[in-house]
Amino acid sequence: TINYTLHNGETYTLNADKMKDWFKQDDDGYYTYDLDSKISEFVEELNKKGKYLLTSTDFNATGKGKISISFGRKTYAQINQDKEIERIKEMLGTQKSYDLEAIYNPLPDYTNIDTYVELDLTRQRVWMYVNGNCILDTPCVTGNVAGGYSTPPGIFHLTYKDTTTYLEGYNSDGSKYKSFVNFWMPFNGGIGFHDASWRSSFGGRIYMTNGSHGCVNLPYAAAQTIYNNINTSMPIILYAS
Repeated sequence: TINYTLHNGETYTLNADKMKDWFKQDDDGYYTYDLDSKISEFVEELNKKGKYLLTSTDFNATGKGKISISFGRKTYAQINQDKEIERIKEMLGTQKSYDLEAIYNPLPDYTNIDTYVELDLTRQRVWMYVNGNCILDTPCVTGNVAGGYSTPPGIFHLTYKDTTTYLEGYNSDGSKYKSFVNFWMPFNGGIGFHDASWRSSFGGRIYMTNGSHGCVNLPYAAAQTIYNNINTSMPIILYAS
């Protein structure tokens, strides 16, 4: 018998009552079983019951130190299924009972990363770090707060990147817009980094009343630097300090 204590305090048990269903009797009366697949099925169910939602994590913000940031998307702490499968195999046949805590995968650690893009929505500033070196520090303009286009915070990753393309959509009054950009880097649905040649200034409180439709507007050189260095494995961290 193995009694697993899960993160929420509940207990999930593997015992003879469950394991008897692992054995099947054929037409000749012989019993067969596939131990590997049955243990895997049990551990998959264990993970379904034991995983839990992560809402925030710590991050060392530029000029601010350690702050709490939102994940922005549903992110779960998951049980390490490979380790649990091996542990069950070792315990089977010992004729003992065990009271255990499930082994979880390590939680995401954003306090020790050295390659990422950082955006403070409050300070309207973007930084890019590569191997611990800050290669970009630039003002930006994010979503128009007054118009209901606020850029949402969270932790994201690049979806893809493209050059010399058009961004199309609708304004709040229903009119359509079509804007040419040299560098396009979406990371949250239709929200992404891009240059904005139609702007003469960036930063400050522009975003409060004259911001974008949710994207991160950047000077040409800044967008080019991000484009040349970003990849899909690099975290993009947005927060409001």
